[in-house]
Amino acid sequence: MKNYDVVVIGGGPIGSSVAERIASNGASVLVIERKDAVGYPNHCSGMVSKEFTNLVAVPNELILNHIKGAEVFSAHGNSFSFKRDMDFAIVIDRVKYDKYLYELAIARGTNYMFKTQLKGYQRCIDRIELLLDSDNIPSISTKIVVVAAGATSSAKRMFGFVDEGRDIQTIQLESTFTSYDPDIVYVYMDNSISNNWFSWVIPIGRNRARIGFGTDKPGNLPVLFEELTSKWKILKGKELKKENPVVWHIPTGLVRESVKDNVMLVGDSVRQVKPFSGGGLYTGILSSYFAADAAVEALKLNNYSKEQLMRYEYSWRRTVGKEIKREFLIRDVYKTLTDEDKDNIIKKLNGSHIKEIINTQGFIDEPWRAGLRIITSAGIPLLYLKRKLFMRK
Repeated sequence: MKNYDVVVIGGGPIGSSVAERIASNGASVLVIERKDAVGYPNHCSGMVSKEFTNLVAVPNELILNHIKGAEVFSAHGNSFSFKRDMDFAIVIDRVKYDKYLYELAIARGTNYMFKTQLKGYQRCIDRIELLLDSDNIPSISTKIVVVAAGATSSAKRMFGFVDEGRDIQTIQLESTFTSYDPDIVYVYMDNSISNNWFSWVIPIGRNRARIGFGTDKPGNLPVLFEELTSKWKILKGKELKKENPVVWHIPTGLVRESVKDNVMLVGDSVRQVKPFSGGGLYTGILSSYFAADAAVEALKLNNYSKEQLMRYEYSWRRTVGKEIKREFLIRDVYKTLTDEDKDNIIKKLNGSHIKEIINTQGFIDEPWRAGLRIITSAGIPLLYLKRKLFMRK
């Protein structure tokens, strides 16, 4: 039986990130991935903040576009737009970026097993024996397991973690699309299509874009997508050459527990995802650093108990968890708004000093800073927000 210090379940960007950081400290690491390659399909809009690039290096050749602003449309056709000289975000090639992180992990000595899933496990004193659905290697032994395989992964349930969140159903495709300003993203709010969420067009060049939407209501996503193209005026009448539509779920709602003896959850497995924007790359990568540091420390001390690994949970809840809770306040308010409410807010935004607020406090990874001021400027009572915040504590 092969022995490893750490086994990571899930070879996506978060799994590769935690594996690379642990392996760089001299530990033996194996990543188990159920697919036959990394990067496919692309379950992401690919838009990340400039703050993300300060956390993780993104090679220039993987940057497809620079985003400097946005135009937000209501279901009734009114819109509000803003743009500044400096970047709000960049759009990256997510498939190539996932491969880039995979190659970094390989370079640090990480091993990968593709087309492999966890069938079961058994504890052996201070180690865990993992049973795999592989004829070549039916079982392996490890000191620590890091689950980075998604919110509803069987591995997560197998280790006894309870999932209590709610998912946003999402569909996205790439298409030819000529935008009148490729430096901004376009957002559309229509509860009949994207209930309690939004639709988007993200240019990845002047003549190409990623187009999609999310919704928290069950529905036929391809049919709703056709409805979107017939209602949103920037898509209406366009001949979209649609390629490779991808459907996935955005997990929202933090889990109560991310650590057990010998086991940690990270990324979507913990629902470390922004509940207002759906972004999970920045929060997941940052949390993967905390998980890796906790694993390295546990290996040095030869202590893999829950009490020792709780260092990871304390770290991510003080940072990522705190920000996610703040965003839930914004999302709770947003969920109370009808299409008429959103239209009225957009009208008010056009006649206020909101652009100055966005330019000075508009950060993708901390939207609550500008969000609270925008909401109150639009006439939503502060007392209501305080009541919502109190209920969240």
